[in-house]
Amino acid sequence: NSLYIDTLSGKRFTIIRNSRGCPGRCIFCVGFYYGKKWRTRSASNIVGEIEECITEFGITDFLFNADLFTKDKNEVISLCKEIINRKLDITWLCNSRVDYIDEERLYWMERAGCQIISFGMESSSKEIQRTIKKGINSEKIISAANLMKKSRIESLGYFIYGLPGETKVSAEATTRFA
Repeated sequence: NSLYIDTLSGKRFTIIRNSRGCPGRCIFCVGFYYGKKWRTRSASNIVGEIEECITEFGITDFLFNADLFTKDKNEVISLCKEIINRKLDITWLCNSRVDYIDEERLYWMERAGCQIISFGMESSSKEIQRTIKKGINSEKIISAANLMKKSRIESLGYFIYGLPGETKVSAEATTRFA
């Protein structure tokens, strides 16, 4: 475990998969890997694994590796409350979508030790956004960015260059948008 170091904190970290699958229709995704059906583990099961990582391996930094970590608001809040109730002093980061975030989720995530949320933002081009079938748009991206500014959780945006229909002009526009 000593070989797996978080480049930001310098501490040992591990990955926890809290859910699998994605019902999205994005044309660029590897959704076939876990399938279209979204399924999640219970909060107590996930936190049990976290506790084992702490007691057995001294690991307190985690990446919740799930395509849709924040998909179900109640599941996210339940997990965060379980972390808080068990008084676990951990830090973690996760992936999300810009349309699965709100102030209440951010409040609980921050209290439970979340430090970074990364978002797939892909492109600022309306045409490309329609083509990739993700179901987001620039307005949703801006809304999520504004919510993140209000919290103490940092955000990362992932953009994809070279999607179908990409031009030099649309790529430059996405860079300016980012």
